[in-house]
Amino acid sequence: MEKAIAVVVSYNRQKLLSECITALRNQSRKLDAILVINNGSTDNTEQWLQEQQDVFFITQKNVGSSGGFNTGISWAYKHGYSWIWCMDDDGYPKEDALEKLLASETPKRSLINCAVLNKEDKRTFVWKTKDYKTIDEASTSVTPSWRSLGRLCRTPITPCAPAVERSRCRSDSVAQRHGTPQAKIEGRVAC
Repeated sequence: MEKAIAVVVSYNRQKLLSECITALRNQSRKLDAILVINNGSTDNTEQWLQEQQDVFFITQKNVGSSGGFNTGISWAYKHGYSWIWCMDDDGYPKEDALEKLLASETPKRSLINCAVLNKEDKRTFVWKTKDYKTIDEASTSVTPSWRSLGRLCRTPITPCAPAVERSRCRSDSVAQRHGTPQAKIEGRVAC
């Protein structure tokens, strides 16, 4: 079985990060690893991360989301993960989100996005998603949608929502062909 890792970028939102990690731990298809990129948090995020036995983390200066994802995707790729599931610390994936994402793989697909829904009503989109206001209006079939991870490719909406922001990407195809989001990284790794 191919290895899947969640890469979570966080900055000063330990409470939200804790909820995100709980949702990741509760996936029906268990992750092989969870990696948190602590973008220089000044709250108690670092201390909380040190107490988590099942979470790898890297602390670095705050280089923004793309810098955090650069660090996380690069680390995951170098450590042999086949699937990299990226999200911010305020993502709360549904229990079967990863299972459904991995089930939607085809030989030509290397990047898949989930719909991001409002946490309270679980129906309305958090961001403008074409002309749809709710998940009910969106087709459950594969539909061309956003460009993701720096205009790498056109990706489909996958009906796994409510799921999480960003994407799941196959590291051996996307990162190898296109590289990772760029940023100068200074930090430390705790594994």
